[in-house]
Amino acid sequence: MRTRQRQTDGVTVATAIDRIVRRVVIGGAALVVTAGLAVSGGGVVAATISVDSLAPAVAGDDLANLGADSGGSMIWSDRPVVGQTFTTGSNPGGYELSALTVQVGDSDGTVTGWKDFRVRVNTITVGGPTATPLLDTVIRYESDFASNSFLTFNFDSPIALASDTLYGFDIGVSASRTGWSDGIPSLRRTASAYAGGQLYSGPKINTFTTDSTTSISLGSDDLVFAAAMAPVAVPEPAGLALLVPVAAAAVAWAGRRRRVAG
Repeated sequence: MRTRQRQTDGVTVATAIDRIVRRVVIGGAALVVTAGLAVSGGGVVAATISVDSLAPAVAGDDLANLGADSGGSMIWSDRPVVGQTFTTGSNPGGYELSALTVQVGDSDGTVTGWKDFRVRVNTITVGGPTATPLLDTVIRYESDFASNSFLTFNFDSPIALASDTLYGFDIGVSASRTGWSDGIPSLRRTASAYAGGQLYSGPKINTFTTDSTTSISLGSDDLVFAAAMAPVAVPEPAGLALLVPVAAAAVAWAGRRRRVAG
């Protein structure tokens, strides 16, 4: 069971953080920690981080680049956030993004100590280029994990995305129990392999405020990533739904008149 935290009237963000419940479930190769602070929109939203040695399964409308690792881009409290742009498909109703996966490495072989990951999902303006957050959240992961593991950020509330639109996500480490001398995590990347977007970097993670639009610099590579996407059905217009039985009745009545006339 996942735990969701909601902000109530009179409850400060600091109080809400204190109330976040973390639980650890160990099973197979995966370690799952429930935690999270979503600062977008003034509420607290629980999220989960799962760690696995294997890449996630990709199906349906999911987007992914799971090619061979060709290097890494370090993320730390004094370094820029690192991200990836992606383009949604053509489903008329748009999509819901429920999870993001990245591959995280460390030169020491293990990512040690708890880490606060700041995760943003953004609309991308190419002319800047700039990134404007739809979600700006900080999620703490409590345990060590092996280098080159796949971290999946699962959102309790899916993020609505329009069709045929360029978006991006970026990730940084805003705080850590251990210092840089114990190893700096890196997001693994590939050569340019994903046609729908590209790697980018933003400002240093602790130099911009929550939900602020930031400038980004586009790169030539791609992150190793997966985005769990579900298409949203287009609701039938109410007016059309009412006309269907009326039209059917009219056709039946006309048929009866022809039979009587014949």
